[in-house]
Amino acid sequence: MKAVIRDATGRVLFLRNPRGELELPGGRPESGESMEEALAREVLEECGLIITDTAYIGSRSCTIVPNKDVLLTFFNCRCDGDAINVSDEHTESQWVSTSASRPNDVPEYYWAVAREVGLGRPGSGNSQGDGRQSEYPLSTGERDRKRLLITAEVYDAGTREFLLPYLPCKAGRALEVGSGHGGISRWIAQMCPDATVVGMDSSAAQVELATHEAELLGVQNVRYMVEDLRKIEEWGGLYEGFDLITCRFTLLHLKDRERIVSGLLNRLSASGILVVEEPSLGSLFSVPENPAFSRANSAIMQYGRMMGLDYDCISEVWRVAASGGCTVRNVRFAQPTVWSRAHKELVLLSFMDFKARLVDASILDLIEANAIEEDLQREYMEEDVISGGLRTIQIALSKNGGGVP
Repeated sequence: MKAVIRDATGRVLFLRNPRGELELPGGRPESGESMEEALAREVLEECGLIITDTAYIGSRSCTIVPNKDVLLTFFNCRCDGDAINVSDEHTESQWVSTSASRPNDVPEYYWAVAREVGLGRPGSGNSQGDGRQSEYPLSTGERDRKRLLITAEVYDAGTREFLLPYLPCKAGRALEVGSGHGGISRWIAQMCPDATVVGMDSSAAQVELATHEAELLGVQNVRYMVEDLRKIEEWGGLYEGFDLITCRFTLLHLKDRERIVSGLLNRLSASGILVVEEPSLGSLFSVPENPAFSRANSAIMQYGRMMGLDYDCISEVWRVAASGGCTVRNVRFAQPTVWSRAHKELVLLSFMDFKARLVDASILDLIEANAIEEDLQREYMEEDVISGGLRTIQIALSKNGGGVP
C-alpha cells in the first residue's frame, strides 16, 4: 500500500528508492496488521511523519520491476507537520508539484494517482461525488474487511440456504445489490459457472476489493460495478432481465424503500426472483443482559431515527412485500446466535464505526462513548455472555404473474 501525502501548497511527497526512482512512501502489512496500521508504521519508519487520517483511493496492478506485477493500494493521507526524516531505505525526499509535467524519474502509475489527488478530483477520495459515502455510517473498503468477514461467517449460511432454490440455471443472469466485498455474488458465480453474475455497490472501495478477490480466486463469471441504488431509475440496460436479484442488509440504510423494491422487481426477467433480506436492530439481545451492548444498540437506533431511517425495518419491508404489487414466493425469519469471541467482535467493530457520529449528533458524549467501547471490549467479550444476532426477514418475490412456482 502507498500513501499520497500533500504539503500546504498541494505538492506530493516522493522518496527516492535504490533503483533511482521517486516513489510514494509505503510498504507491506505485517501479520495481523490492517492496511491503515501498516501504512502508518511504514510512513513513520520511512520519513518520520505521523499519519492522522487516511482515505482509500483505489488499487492498481503495476509492473514494479520487469516480469513482476504487484497490486498497489493507495490512500490519501494527512500527517502532522512536513519535516521529513528519510530512513536508510531511501536516499532522499522530494515534494513534487503535480500541476507540472511528470518527472522522468516518477513511474506513471504513481504519477497518475498523485495527480488525481493533487487536482482534487472526485475519484481521489473516499466519496462518490453525491454524498453517499459521507451518509453511510460504516467503514468501507480495506478498513472494513474484518467486519464484513465476520458478518459473512455469522450470516452467510442462512442467506445461502434461502437463496439456493432460486439460483439461475445454465446461462442465467444474477445481480447482487449492495454487494460489499462480493462474498454472496462470488458464491452464486461458483455455484452457477455458466451464469453471468454482477455485483453492484455504491462504494468504489468495495468494488475494488470485490474485483480483486474474484481475480485471486479465479472466479471469471462475476464482475463488480459502482452504482447507486437510490438512482435505480437511471440505470442502463445492463441492469435488466435478471433471473435472480439479491439484496441483503442494504435497504435499512436507504429511504424510499418501496420505490427501490419496485425498481428491483422491474429489473427482473419474466420468471425472475428478487430475494430481500433485511434486519431488525431492535431484535438484538444478550444473555446475561450487558448494559454496554444494550446502550450501544439503542444509541445506533436513535441515530437512525435522526437520519430519517428506521433500522428496525422488518415491518416496513414486509409491508412493501405484502402490498399486492408483487407475489410472495417464500418468507422466513432467521436469527443466528453470536457466542464466540471472534463473532462478538462484530458488535464492537460496528459500534466503533458509529461512535464518532453518535458523539457528533450529541446522542452520546465522548466519555460515555469511550466507556461503552471499553465495556464491549472487556465485559461483553467474556465467555459467559452470548447474544442474539440480527433477526432478519428473508423474502422471495416475483412480479405478479411471474416467477417460479
